[in-house]
Amino acid sequence: MLQRILADTEKYRKEQIEDRLPEDFDDMTEEEQMEIEARLEGVVASVDPVALREEIQRLGKLIEHACALESREIESKLVKLRNVLRKTMSLTIRR
Repeated sequence: MLQRILADTEKYRKEQIEDRLPEDFDDMTEEEQMEIEARLEGVVASVDPVALREEIQRLGKLIEHACALESREIESKLVKLRNVLRKTMSLTIRR
């Protein structure tokens, strides 16, 4: 999603404005439409491409970190399971 926004920030901004237009927008006079559009132009923030790129990089690093943690957790659980199985096996063999 963020990559799509970054590809065309102005298109994204226009979509945000269009999403906020009232349902009867086409039925309004040109003057009313211009007034609403002007208000929305002031409300809908522009996207800063530099800040968005930085955000994408930060999110990428967080995703990598989360995947590494998930992998470690799985490995940790496998080690614990092996230890439990070994103990169980050694108790079974002793009997």
